[in-house]
Amino acid sequence: MLETALKTEFTPGSNRKGEMVTADWRFLLPRLDVSVAAFLGEPPRSTLQVFARSCEHVLVFAEEERASVPDPPNVERRSYQALFDGEIAEASVDLVCAVNRKSVRTFVADRKHLPLLSRILKPEGVLFFRVDGGLDRALERKARALFNEDGFGPPYEYYLAPALGRMRMAVPLSDREMSAFFAGKIRSHRAVKNRLLRSYAHLLGSYPRAVIGRKGTTEVDDEPPDYLARLCRKSGIDVSRYRWGVSTGGRYNAKKIVFYLFRRDSGRPEIVVKLTRSPEFNLRLENEFAALTTLSEKDWLPEGSFPRPLFLDYHNGLAVVGETVVHGRGFNEVSTGEVDCPYLRQVAAWLTELSVRSAAKAPPTAGEVGTALQALLDKFVTIYQPTAAEAEFLAAQVSRFKGAHARFPAVFQHGDAGSWNALILPEGGVAFVDWEAAESQGPPLWDLFYFMKTYGALKFRRAGIRDSLRAFRENYLRDSALGTRLVEVTGAYCQRLGLNRKWVEPLFYTCWVHRALKEATRLTPDTLQKGHYVNLLRAAMDGRETPVLKQLFSLGN
Repeated sequence: MLETALKTEFTPGSNRKGEMVTADWRFLLPRLDVSVAAFLGEPPRSTLQVFARSCEHVLVFAEEERASVPDPPNVERRSYQALFDGEIAEASVDLVCAVNRKSVRTFVADRKHLPLLSRILKPEGVLFFRVDGGLDRALERKARALFNEDGFGPPYEYYLAPALGRMRMAVPLSDREMSAFFAGKIRSHRAVKNRLLRSYAHLLGSYPRAVIGRKGTTEVDDEPPDYLARLCRKSGIDVSRYRWGVSTGGRYNAKKIVFYLFRRDSGRPEIVVKLTRSPEFNLRLENEFAALTTLSEKDWLPEGSFPRPLFLDYHNGLAVVGETVVHGRGFNEVSTGEVDCPYLRQVAAWLTELSVRSAAKAPPTAGEVGTALQALLDKFVTIYQPTAAEAEFLAAQVSRFKGAHARFPAVFQHGDAGSWNALILPEGGVAFVDWEAAESQGPPLWDLFYFMKTYGALKFRRAGIRDSLRAFRENYLRDSALGTRLVEVTGAYCQRLGLNRKWVEPLFYTCWVHRALKEATRLTPDTLQKGHYVNLLRAAMDGRETPVLKQLFSLGN
């Protein structure tokens, strides 16, 4: 019971913004196992930290003043003169990155100095630089012209779609159709922070470009990076049949790098390949692959309502998972956001059906469930330090399971059934993606409660209100139409599953304990008490006697 949650370390701050979410251009490189990296010019501090973490040795050649923050111990600083004087050993560096216009002009686009970079690079070593436009384009053309003379083959070039200074997406420069597809995805993004990006997304030429020169190559292809192509071929996927692009996802460390593979005669992706940014998040992709494998082997869900797993492999210690793409429209895109939305009913019925069909043949006892929930509550108490009254209330909820010998219907749980992970299929069915938090034996109702909570937030966002805690209070702690719908779908779920309704209340509160634990990884010790889910849980405890919750916990009995 709750195997995934109980083996997860919910360490505050372990999934913060930034840190590994930087220098995502590294995933365009032919290989990620870079031992020695060299930077020409002062790299951003976050970039330096990422490479210091993954490389044995990092060289920084810079004339600029550096920050007063101490460098990691494997970072060595040298002046440009060390390169000019030949002090760096021949064929000793895997990657050279020119980080600014000055370093590109001084070394990459200079006939006198480019051979210095060729000299220090290992066979098949890589030279990377980025150009933004204007004068940079001239430098790019000059560098390209010099590549064939100085040991580099023709460059690999990519359009980069930036967002607030980072790479959001990348596609091969030669593939205008793929560029248009990804530009469309950006234009449709609702985030306010991407308005500027959307305003010029159709002007492909205005995108920054990444340029990768590979020592010793004689020609370029349009396949994905070598490490990815090798893993795909190993699993039987012929990447030569596909066009591709990559999305770097959100800004949290746990967000995945996602490559999209399109058949050359198709305008939509057929395969996605996901990989982690850092090994500590491998468990999530491993769990997703296991969950999708289980779903593929069972007959719980209709064909096409979840991705099919293709492979699980590793490169440079990072988990890599390939799976099919489910084609549908995002639930948040098509839903009316109102209480009578037909898609709301469909998703609630789909989640109910999954629970009914996957209910364990040899379910645990309620007492065993209580043991698992107590372990989860212990983690919550340790991290959040609730008040004595709060801890006593939650302990009382969990104790209702303890000592009970009746069998309890454990179910296959999606684990992150937010409305954004739901799709409406062309034929009208429902699908869910992103199964990395799945539980093979999870508590019933948790997926449904979480989906309904996120639907309430969607309803408020449609009205221009982005306060999701207020949305929860308005929808579920006051007499409301959506609160009535929550009671209705919960009652239908219990009836279909044969779940004793006395478990509704403790399952409701422990659901938010679990969500608060997951959120803790995105918070620091100083901000834990400001977390969304711990305050939602407090609001729900304070609002136990409000109309909706009274009706939910009694369900008319």
